[in-house]
Amino acid sequence: LAKSGDVISIYNLGRMYQNGSGVDQNFEKAMKLYLVSAKEGYSLSYNNIGQMYSLGQGVQQNHKESMNWYKIGVKYKLSDSAHNIAAKFINGSGVEKNYTIALMWMNVALKLDNFSSSKVKFKSERNRERLIEVMSLTQIKKAKLLARDCVTKNYKKC
Repeated sequence: LAKSGDVISIYNLGRMYQNGSGVDQNFEKAMKLYLVSAKEGYSLSYNNIGQMYSLGQGVQQNHKESMNWYKIGVKYKLSDSAHNIAAKFINGSGVEKNYTIALMWMNVALKLDNFSSSKVKFKSERNRERLIEVMSLTQIKKAKLLARDCVTKNYKKC
């Protein structure tokens, strides 16, 4: 099916290569397949491309490029992409640590509520709780307002 141009099959074959499921793991092939499916508008590809740039899988690690792909994923309302942006701000991966912005993105991820798995949703909920424990009430309120603004703008220019 992937050879016939079925975009979902192309994406799934990319996942197989990324994870080494039924084929030898090959990050370069995975990235090429994700880029093909992204070009065809298959939104799940955007998050996976962002992950590969973030981890340096099949490409040189590039946090800025990773963030760009995650933000495209958010425009397509992918919870996982918003979760991954939040994680970047929690850990300072390619960005300055900022718990207010991280909480904003966690709130966006949970608002979208279309996670790829219950495990990712659980991690988002747990990370949100942990952030709230260490943040001031002012920071929490600001994050909530920023998330609301992001949603109001239909996830553009967040």
